[in-house]
Amino acid sequence: MRLFFITIPFLLFNPHLTGRIALHDQAASGGQELYNKYCLACHQTDGSGVPGMFPPLVKTEKVLGPAGELVKIILTGLSGTIEIGDEMYDSAMPALDYLSDKDISAILTFVRNNWGNRAKPVSPKEVAKVRSEIKKTP
Repeated sequence: MRLFFITIPFLLFNPHLTGRIALHDQAASGGQELYNKYCLACHQTDGSGVPGMFPPLVKTEKVLGPAGELVKIILTGLSGTIEIGDEMYDSAMPALDYLSDKDISAILTFVRNNWGNRAKPVSPKEVAKVRSEIKKTP
């Protein structure tokens, strides 16, 4: 019983944890809808991609690694050959820089926490920071 009184307030009032829960909830609701609208055609319903054309988003370093790199790909697009696992992909991804920081956050949090992926949520502040850094680059 004593553990209950310690655990519940910790879960309810821990700003780090509640922030993550809020981001996860945001991604669960809007993230999937936005993914379906902007990403599904190339990366497929299950994030598996299209062999040789569009890379998978399932358990890859780019998805599970530092969020900043993934945000930069969304904001600037990606072209040229990339290798994921033993497969090469050579289709261009357009920049989605017209999406809001909140929308990009929701999409990336959804992608980083579905299909067996488990990674930290991406906050709108993180997206804004990367967007600002890109604008400063000549």
